[in-house]
Amino acid sequence: MSTLNEIVEQHYNIELALIENGGELTPEIEAMLSDNNQGFEDKLDGYALFINHMKTQSAGIDLRVKELQARKKSLSNTVEGLRGRMLASMLETGVNKAKTAEFTYSVSHRKSYDILEDQIPDELTPDLIDKGFLTFIKKYDKTAIKNEYKESEWVVETEKDSISIRG
Repeated sequence: MSTLNEIVEQHYNIELALIENGGELTPEIEAMLSDNNQGFEDKLDGYALFINHMKTQSAGIDLRVKELQARKKSLSNTVEGLRGRMLASMLETGVNKAKTAEFTYSVSHRKSYDILEDQIPDELTPDLIDKGFLTFIKKYDKTAIKNEYKESEWVVETEKDSISIRG
C-alpha cells in the first residue's frame, strides 16, 4: 500500500498526465484517478483509525496515572499512619531509644515553622522580592488578552488549516 506522500505524488502525476494530454480524460487516466482516490480514502481511514487508537491509549494512560497517584497517596498515608503508631507507642511507654536486630529507633523533639502567607504584611513584598524569597509565575490569560488587545501590534493573527474527523 502506498504512503500518504506517495498518493499525493501520484495525484500530481495524474495532473501532469492530464496537462500533457491536453485535458482529455482518457480511460487510463480515469483508472489512475479512481485508484488514486480509493488509495487516498483508504489511507485517510487508516490514519483516522490510528489517531483514534492513539487517543484511546492516551486516555488509558491518563486513567492509569490517576490510579497510580491514588495508590501512591494511599501507601504514603499508610506509612505515615504506621510511623505515627510507632511514635505514639514509644512516647506512651517512655522508650526514647530502641535497638533491634534489624533497626534502631529513637524519638526526638524538633521545632518546625510554617508561614501564614495571608498574614505577611504587604509592605514586606519589595524586600522579599529583592532577597529572592518571593517570585511570581508569569502566566497570561491569553484568551482575555487577545479579546482586549487584539488591535495591538504585539497580538499577531495567524491562520492555519485543520482537519475534522467524525466517525
